[in-house]
Amino acid sequence: MAKWIIIPATTVLCVNMARKKLLEQVSEVARFRHLSLRTEETYRNWIKRFILFHQKQHPAQLGPEAIRAFLTHLAVNEHVAASTQNQAFNALLFLYKQVPLVEALRIEGSSERGIRESCQSCSPKPRRAL
Repeated sequence: MAKWIIIPATTVLCVNMARKKLLEQVSEVARFRHLSLRTEETYRNWIKRFILFHQKQHPAQLGPEAIRAFLTHLAVNEHVAASTQNQAFNALLFLYKQVPLVEALRIEGSSERGIRESCQSCSPKPRRAL
């Protein structure tokens, strides 16, 4: 009798990504999560700018201070809008939280959506059955 092994899809995704370059991994995860093509391109561009800002160091070698330095650079030197800075922050959050082989870091702070989701008074009230 045949034995069936159940493997979560994310495990298979991690195994397949072991030999791919970082930006290819970002694209693969974005497609796996059904993000729009434009979001994928934007995230790749922000991640590429982040890597180039830190003299081509791999993101696994960089910590939360590197993220803070990059976002500060965008605001102070590049004079980007707050929404642009949030977009870069969300791209880096995607990199560190969704892409395998990059060690997960403790990143403090959140985008506006994260703030609203964590607010107790904003949470939806449970519905009553009729």
